[in-house]
Formats: sequence, C-alpha cells, structure tokens
Amino acid sequence: MKVFIGGKLGYCSGVSKAIDKAIEYAEKSGGKVYSLGTLAHNETVVDLLRQHGVTPIKVDNMEHHTRVAITAHGAPPWVYDKIKALGAGA
Repeated sequence: MKVFIGGKLGYCSGVSKAIDKAIEYAEKSGGKVYSLGTLAHNETVVDLLRQHGVTPIKVDNMEHHTRVAITAHGAPPWVYDKIKALGAGA
C-alpha cells in the first residue's frame, strides 16, 4: 500500500487565525480568556492555549465580564446576545 501525503499540512486559515488571535488576546488581557469550546480538535493545541491563558468553556459556564473567544466556526446569534447581556468581551 502506498500512502500519499498532501503538500501542505496544518490547520485551515480560520483555525490558525483563531488560535493566534486567542493567544494575542490572552497576552493583552493578562492571561484570562475563555474559548467557547476548543479552538482546535487537537489536545496538544488545547494544552498550548491553556499555557497562554485560554481555557475552553461551555456557554452555560460564562461568568459576568468574562473575556470570550469564539471558535472559527462562529456561533448562533443567541450566543452573541448572551455574551453582550453578560457584559463579556468577545
């Protein structure tokens, strides 16, 4: 059996951008940022993000004035409404 590997490997540009932005946001805000779900389906990346202060949470666990990063997939309008109602930054 032959195995062929594509010329370019890695995350799509949306996921790469979300990871970079979350780390940048965490560094600017003192290291306390929460992502709604994981930004990548890769435990090594999730651990790297945690080291930079980005912790995955569920919508139900958002606290008042939480700094929130939304995954590259986006979120339904009610999630943005909840973030706004809580006074959380997105």
